[in-house]
Amino acid sequence: MEHIPIEVEMYSGELITIEELFRLKDDSLLHLGYCSSADQHDLFRLTELDLLIYEKFEKRIQTVVVFGPTIEDAELFLDLAAVKYKNDAVF
Repeated sequence: MEHIPIEVEMYSGELITIEELFRLKDDSLLHLGYCSSADQHDLFRLTELDLLIYEKFEKRIQTVVVFGPTIEDAELFLDLAAVKYKNDAVF
């Protein structure tokens, strides 16, 4: 496993450093995300981050979201018809 932090420019123009990004042995990527709420906006933001990661590496990405201790459930799937996004979670 290789740690590969990157900086991406969000569609809003904001620069974000993605620290928790790893290249796995099979050459796919693991993105660890952290959320303190279960707001749907967070799911849209993770989707955008993963799209930007994909644009840079063109590799399969598995995203695991670690939620804060007060979160017991959250939406993990986004279906916008043409775009479907799913991640795994740790509660």
